[in-house]
Amino acid sequence: MLNARAAAVGVLLVTLVAGEAGASAPIAAPGGDPVAADTGLVWNQPGVGGFLLRNGQRIQLPGTDPAVGGPYIAWRNGDAVTVAAADSLQPVFQLTLPGAQKLGVSERWLVFRARLPSGKEQLRALSFTDPATVRAISHARARGRLGRPSLGHNTVVYHMVNPGGSELFSLDLLSGKRRLLRSARRDLLLNPARVGSRLLYERVGRCGQELRLGPLTGRAPGRTLYRLPPLAGQDAGHEDGHTTQGERLPCRRPPKPTKRMLWTTALTPTTAYVTVLRPAAGGHTTPSLLAVSR
Repeated sequence: MLNARAAAVGVLLVTLVAGEAGASAPIAAPGGDPVAADTGLVWNQPGVGGFLLRNGQRIQLPGTDPAVGGPYIAWRNGDAVTVAAADSLQPVFQLTLPGAQKLGVSERWLVFRARLPSGKEQLRALSFTDPATVRAISHARARGRLGRPSLGHNTVVYHMVNPGGSELFSLDLLSGKRRLLRSARRDLLLNPARVGSRLLYERVGRCGQELRLGPLTGRAPGRTLYRLPPLAGQDAGHEDGHTTQGERLPCRRPPKPTKRMLWTTALTPTTAYVTVLRPAAGGHTTPSLLAVSR
C-alpha cells in the first residue's frame, strides 16, 4: 500500500512539472519550506509536521517548521522551540519564543521570523552562547513583507517586499553588517538561499517565474534552473487603433498563465530545492517540493 501511494505521488508530481523548463525530481507532495545542509534535508507537510530526509531515510519530526544546519536540527510546537543534535535528534536547547514561525539554525545561531501582537512580522536571532538574549535583526513589517530567513554559518539572507519594489538582503550576525544583494522595481525577487558565494532566488515577473542561481553579489542575473509561466495574462497595454501610451515590450513567447507559484527554496553545493504552490479547495494552496540539479 505504501509503495502504491508513493508511486501515485510520483506520478502526480511528474504531471505537475511536465513540459516546464528544468523539471526535476519530486521529493514530497504535499510538502514545502525546505532547509538543506550536509546533515540532511528537512521540510514541512501541512497538517502533519516536519520531516527529515537523511541517507535515503525519511523521518517524521516531533514538530513543525523544521530547520537544519551545522550540528543542529530545530523544530517548534507553537511558541516552544526545540534545538536538537542533528545526528541523534536528542534535545540540546528548549526555548520559549513568542510568535516564532519560520526557523533557521546553524552551529552558533537560531534565527526566526516572529509574528508580533500587532500582526506585523520581524526577524529575530539568538546566539547559543547566550540563548536567553533574543535580538531583533530587522524592523517590524506588515505581514507578508518579510521572507523566511535562510541561515548559513553566521549569515542570514532574506527578501523584503515594499510598495516600491522588492529586495534581497544578507546580514552578518557577528558584525551586524547588512548588504543589499539584489533589488527590482517591476519584478518580485523572493526566497533567497545561499551556499558560499552562490545565491539561489526567484524572479517573478509578467513573462514568467524563474528559479535563478547566480553570484552572491553583483549584477549578473545568473542561470535559470527552473521556470513556470506567469501568474496572470497580459495585454499590449493600450487599445488598438488609439494611443500607444502604456505600451510594453511583449514577452518573446507570450505564455499561457498558470495558477502554480514558485515559493520557498533551499540550496546545497549540488542541488537546488523549490516549493511549488498549486491552488486547492477553499482558497488554500497545496505545496509540492522539487529537487533541481545545479
